[in-house]
Amino acid sequence: MNGKKILNRLIGLFLVINVVLVIANYVNKGNEYVLSQERIDNIITRLEQKGIQIETELIQDYSPKYRANVLFRGDNVTIRDQVAKKFFGNNFGHVKRSTTPSKESKNRSILYYTYDEETLAFNHTKLTYQNEEIEMEGMRPSLDYAKSMCDQLITRIHPQGQTLTYHVTEEAYNTYWKLTYYPLINEIPLLDSYMEFIVANSGVMKADMYLAEVEVQKNSKQAIYAVDLVLFGIEDYMLENGYTNIKDIEICYKYEQGKENVLGQAIIPMYKITIDGLEEAIYVNAYTNKMLEYHA
Repeated sequence: MNGKKILNRLIGLFLVINVVLVIANYVNKGNEYVLSQERIDNIITRLEQKGIQIETELIQDYSPKYRANVLFRGDNVTIRDQVAKKFFGNNFGHVKRSTTPSKESKNRSILYYTYDEETLAFNHTKLTYQNEEIEMEGMRPSLDYAKSMCDQLITRIHPQGQTLTYHVTEEAYNTYWKLTYYPLINEIPLLDSYMEFIVANSGVMKADMYLAEVEVQKNSKQAIYAVDLVLFGIEDYMLENGYTNIKDIEICYKYEQGKENVLGQAIIPMYKITIDGLEEAIYVNAYTNKMLEYHA
């Protein structure tokens, strides 16, 4: 009888140990790609000793990230008509079409669809909306109103292939808002496919849109560098150029080669680093920890 009790206790103890091990393994897995406070303190101290200040919180998550490809819409007659029909609805039969040479894209034309005071202009990968009826008068509208006007226009444009969630940046001016919507890929903003709106009291006056279909490469998840290693990698660049303050650091998706308007262009995760005194942010390839030679 005593032998059975001992055996039962040993079995119970064995089960408890296994549960503890499973929990410990789960916790360790969860922290595998989380930058420790010790590493954060170390890089901050190192940079301060070099005279470099960090004025933002450091990104702790450096879990593997997917590659993706983008295919811009609008550079196709059929797609342009589909977008315009969706946008103008029953008034599409009264829409006027016209063209002008494109200054941005050689050997291309800008195609305009106009009805009443509203115009859609397709210029290669960029779609521009203009409403001549909207004027920059009176007080700046509320932010909620401005966002609701943007949402209505997005619904009318119907950007197929884009996620329905966005990262929105807000700039307030005396008579209007400038709102920029970046589509999110697994909660990371895509900087090369955005929608920028100018919103006054009476609605959206203008919007520039780069509507890309995003295709995530499912088997492409790859490790990225932690932000402390990224900062260690750019300290010489900062010191050589006299920069001492890091204002902001964020992770984003951006063109891999720095090229624009390439069909099927690969996009990868990058660290966007805003430095005081530098007009444009710098970008570091999160896969290779190499700083790109181009700026935004």
